[in-house]
Amino acid sequence: MYYVTKNVCDVCVTIQEASCAYVILIMAVYWMTEALPMAVTALLPVVLMPWLDVMSSKALCSNYLKVSNMFLRMHCFLRMHCLEDFKQTKLRCITKP
Repeated sequence: MYYVTKNVCDVCVTIQEASCAYVILIMAVYWMTEALPMAVTALLPVVLMPWLDVMSSKALCSNYLKVSNMFLRMHCFLRMHCLEDFKQTKLRCITKP
């Protein structure tokens, strides 16, 4: 299945590639607007990629949850959580007289 775009370059983009780009775009918007907590936004590919038929959930989770990447992800989750708590604490300190 190919989605063909007609533009200057005549680029052929598969539906899987377009779906992957959509997930990245959604994640970028959620990260910038903080519509969801950052830890939830980081887990969106685990839900969206199999749902949009980009990758199977088995292949995605085996790459997403490797031991070498797990420590980095846990560090990022904890850092994001602490940053969100710091922002809330800072806002509470500023608003209180």
